[in-house]
Formats: sequence, C-alpha cells, structure tokens
Amino acid sequence: TLWSWGNNGYGNLGTGNVNTYYSPKQIGALTTWSKVAAGNGHSLAIKTDGTLWAWGNGNQGQLGNNTLNQYSSPVQIGALTNWLSVTASGYSGNSSASVKTDGTLWTWGLNNVGQLGDNSVSNRSTPVSVAGAIKTFCSVSGGSAYAVALDKYGRAWGWGYNFYGSLGDNTVVSKSTPVSVLGAVKTFCSIVSGVGFTVALDKYGRAWGWGQNLYGNLGNNSVVSYSTPVSVLGAIKTFCKIRVAGGSVIALDQYGRAWAWGFNTS
Repeated sequence: TLWSWGNNGYGNLGTGNVNTYYSPKQIGALTTWSKVAAGNGHSLAIKTDGTLWAWGNGNQGQLGNNTLNQYSSPVQIGALTNWLSVTASGYSGNSSASVKTDGTLWTWGLNNVGQLGDNSVSNRSTPVSVAGAIKTFCSVSGGSAYAVALDKYGRAWGWGYNFYGSLGDNTVVSKSTPVSVLGAVKTFCSIVSGVGFTVALDKYGRAWGWGQNLYGNLGNNSVVSYSTPVSVLGAIKTFCKIRVAGGSVIALDQYGRAWAWGFNTS
C-alpha cells in the first residue's frame, strides 16, 4: 500500500485532492506499489508489474505523460513494464529520472541547464534516453537542476548544473551529457545528491563529497566547495547508508549509529 502526508498544493500527495494532511493518508486502495519518490511538487512510483506512475505538478513535463497538466491522482507514464528505479528532483529541479531493467536511463521534465542529460536544453514531457559514453546504470539521484548516477561498474557520472562543482569533474561548467566523476576514489556503491552537492559511499564504507560546501555539507571540516571528491572526516569512517535532505547529510555507520553534518539552522 502507498501512503503520503504533508503539503499538497499541487496534488502531489496523490489523494485525489489538494488538501494538506498532517498524518499518513492512503493513496487509493491498491496493494501493488513497490517504489516511490517525492520531488518538488510532484511524485513518482513504480508498481510490482514494472509500470511507472506520476502525479502532482506537471507544468514542465515532469510527470512524463506527454502533458503539462496537474494531476492529484496517479497517471501512468506510457505502457512499458520494465521500470526498475525512480527519482524526482527536489528544490528547483522539476525533473524526473528512472532506470529500466536493461540498465538504460531515462529522464523528463525541466531541462534548462542540461539536467536531463540528452545533449539538449529543451524540456521533455515524455521520457528521453540519457546520452553519453556509458549506457548501463544501476541507480540515479536527482539534485537541484543536476543529476548523478552509478553505472554497473560503480563509476559515478553527472550532468546538468555545475556551478559549485557538483558534477565532480574538476570543472564548474554545466554539462548536458554525462561526465565521469574524477578523484582519488573511482568505485562507489551508493550516491545521493542535494542542493548543489553530492555524497557517495565507496565499497569500503567511506563517504566522499563534492560540490557546494557553504554549510559544511561535505563533512571535511571546511566550508570550501570542491569540484572533485573529498573524504568526509570524523571519528567514524565506515558507513552503510547515507541520505541528503536539502543541505544536510545523515548517515548510518556499521554499528547502527547515526551521524549528521551540514545545514543545521532548524
């Protein structure tokens, strides 16, 4: 079953209305949902049959159903049944991405700085294939007007807005096709994107960060931004899971302890 709660101004909770809910509200009555992602006023989900669904704000094509309309209940994206994972860009993103079971990566929505990775800056209201040298991906994470992904070899790739070096390619030039993340470490197991910065875990459980670091988001005891990966410092070095919320990072270590760094005004 699928549940949602919080702000619902665009119908992004999928409950058939635009009411705000302060406790979980079930989306329909189906029991076939398997994965879900929440973005900037829109949401995406995959069912157990491999179909892909979206709802909420679609003004820039981010729902992927070939319209610019707003929907308060799930609508299907095409008719394919081979969708594997999904991400919805938050903040000012208004774009979406999904990996298929064959490892191909598809994107749609806002594309003003190349964040769809299809070698253009044109918005798309249906999924388009991400261009570039690498074709087989395992996961993707949408940031604020950029995206990062891991291929089947654990290599990290990025595209889109790159002002703070969030693509990790040792430049601050935006890219409309995937570029390889540079740095001392080359193989990652998981990757997450935030507001202009990226954090990834390598196969040893070490955390690495690159991009915007105005609030210490990279966890390296500085507020200097980096355009290539830098090691996250601290007493504990081995993490199992990592997540980004805005400018903050939260991670679990191998003992189940939680660690956090970055933006902390609240």
